[in-house]
Amino acid sequence: MILDLAPAIIGALIGALFGGALTAWFSRQASKTSATAELLKDWHSPSMRTVRRLAKLACERKPEAGLVGNWDEASEQEQLAITVVAGFFDRMSLLHKHRELNGAMLKSAFAGLIAFWVPLIVGQSNQSDAGEWRPLFNRLERLIAKTDSIGHPEAELYRTQQAGKASEESRSV
Repeated sequence: MILDLAPAIIGALIGALFGGALTAWFSRQASKTSATAELLKDWHSPSMRTVRRLAKLACERKPEAGLVGNWDEASEQEQLAITVVAGFFDRMSLLHKHRELNGAMLKSAFAGLIAFWVPLIVGQSNQSDAGEWRPLFNRLERLIAKTDSIGHPEAELYRTQQAGKASEESRSV
């Protein structure tokens, strides 16, 4: 009698384990999608639009210099704006690193923005004087490398510029 119930008990256990794993996976995917959507909502908020405008103006004075090269000439408001935009992409890079974002949605929604903003923040020159900003720049450069593969023209341009910079650095050594 107990042997007759064994297949049913085993089947129920396997079904429960499979159902639990599937529920956990779907819940994780929903959480990642929600976190990515929240980033998109933050990026397009009215306050962030104002901050982005200020940061862009400050960084475009000398685009090749990036955040470090434009910092001293920036007003206090512009410095705050640059910090907020850089912090946004830093948060994105950390969430991406820890697999807290929907990768496909991230690439679809942000690849062009990343390709535009990261070079503007990091700059195209050698950032040996980056000091405390260097860890942020490293994270942002990894983030752009992750989104480069989908073929945004800005991302391809940035990749080409980075390859040229690496080539120049190797020749100067």
